[in-house]
Amino acid sequence: MRAHKPMEHVKKVKVANRLGLHARAAAQIAKTAMDFDSDLYISLDGKEVDGKNLLSILSLGAGTGAEIVLRAVGEDSAELIEAVSKLFSLRFGEI
Repeated sequence: MRAHKPMEHVKKVKVANRLGLHARAAAQIAKTAMDFDSDLYISLDGKEVDGKNLLSILSLGAGTGAEIVLRAVGEDSAELIEAVSKLFSLRFGEI
């Protein structure tokens, strides 16, 4: 019997809001990710952190213009990547 390999989706996104991944933006990511069963990982410059943990996201220090990689693992990983990517494209509601 073969083990079932979990689904994985990866997407590169750019931090476009002028304040970067500050506390409110990081909280939106973590809150959105918690709505899904899949795990979310966020990486910048070779450092990967838990995307459901606010402090871990903040530890990346991702400023404006940073290109980060989102990686979701699990059955609803495609939907998770889409939801988090949308936050970035909407600049976390900032003008």
